[in-house]
Amino acid sequence: MLFNSFQYLVFLPLVVCLYYVLPQRWRWVLLLAASYYFYMVWNAKYIILIIISTLIDYFASIMMEKQGTKKGRRLFMLLSLFSNLGLLFVFKYFNFFSDAYSQLVTAITHHSASAHRLDILLPMGISFYTFQTLSYTIDVYRGHRPAEKHLGYFALYVSFFPQLVAGPIERSDRLLPQLHAKHTLTYRQTLDALMRIMWGFFKKVVIADRLAVLVNTVYNNVTGYDGIYLYIATIGFAIQIYCDFSAYSDIAIGSAKLLGVELMENFKMPYFSRSVGEFWSRWHISLSTWFRDYLYIPLGGNRNRKEWMTYRNLLIVFVVSGLWHGANWTFILWGLLHGVYLVVEKLAERQKKIHPEGVFAKIKIPMVIQQIVTFVLVLVAWVLFRANNIGEAAYIFSHLSLGNTLSMFRDGHLSFGLDNQDIILLAG
Repeated sequence: MLFNSFQYLVFLPLVVCLYYVLPQRWRWVLLLAASYYFYMVWNAKYIILIIISTLIDYFASIMMEKQGTKKGRRLFMLLSLFSNLGLLFVFKYFNFFSDAYSQLVTAITHHSASAHRLDILLPMGISFYTFQTLSYTIDVYRGHRPAEKHLGYFALYVSFFPQLVAGPIERSDRLLPQLHAKHTLTYRQTLDALMRIMWGFFKKVVIADRLAVLVNTVYNNVTGYDGIYLYIATIGFAIQIYCDFSAYSDIAIGSAKLLGVELMENFKMPYFSRSVGEFWSRWHISLSTWFRDYLYIPLGGNRNRKEWMTYRNLLIVFVVSGLWHGANWTFILWGLLHGVYLVVEKLAERQKKIHPEGVFAKIKIPMVIQQIVTFVLVLVAWVLFRANNIGEAAYIFSHLSLGNTLSMFRDGHLSFGLDNQDIILLAG
């Protein structure tokens, strides 16, 4: 079920009304049934994946808590890691790596090698709920939280419908206590929640969906455009992906608020950042903090005797982040480029510390210039993220000359596939 659907406009009020009518001890049953129904509207058979992941992690966490040795806990932690990441690999990455392997064999042997492909759908939200349940088992393994003994509440934590398919990726120490708690609905809470949901719908339906037409018109036929068209489409995509993604977070936060649950903020005006590092502290916050806590820090973070190891860790994290977003080389390069940005920023900071009296350290760049430079760097990376393949991304980068901008007014492409009403709405 999509947030921006008539079904959801009926589903959410019904669930909220039933939630506050039912006694506290039955509310988790309603929310779990509603969450499973919410997911099954998309494809009923794929609910089995969520159930399998839930049962394995529930069992693994209980068993980890019973083990007296670290080795015993590690065994069940590995069970959780391999089962969850294994499912994610099969459904999201198997075909990608199979194609890459066949291409590598063909290049080495000069004999065509066919790839083995699976004819399966990518389960909606699998990247999100996989990371959410993994964070729980890792926290139990580290001793940061006790295992949840109630299977129903744990299943609800994994599948809570407001943030099931697009985040925010919540931590168990925040979400589980709220699911257990008894909630009442106040006027102020209702008003805040509805305003947040309406703002999300506006960003999604009015802005993102219309910009998608413009962006798709160009990016799905890049060889038919150059110069100003590519600039407009790329800037349009930057706004589109922000409005689209943050809209889902807004609707999720508002929907959860109606049920008394406070989800974390996921976006904080990221395009006003003064550096790429700051951008990642404002963009998709639940994911960036997940990678920080469960990948970057375990790799050693920035606490290394050798500086190059910190840079290596950054690059690894962002390459994995790119792969998390999609099984395509363009996503991997997008992540790698952001990793390179952060390495350069770290090197610049290091130079300032080593030579505090140097000319480089004394240069004061106005905040607005820092914001513009950061936005341009992010835009360059967005080209890789949105391009259908590396070849098309290369075409875009090589055809960014402005050329004759007046031609866009003469050749009928000004609309980019939008009608006059859409253009007026966007302009407004």
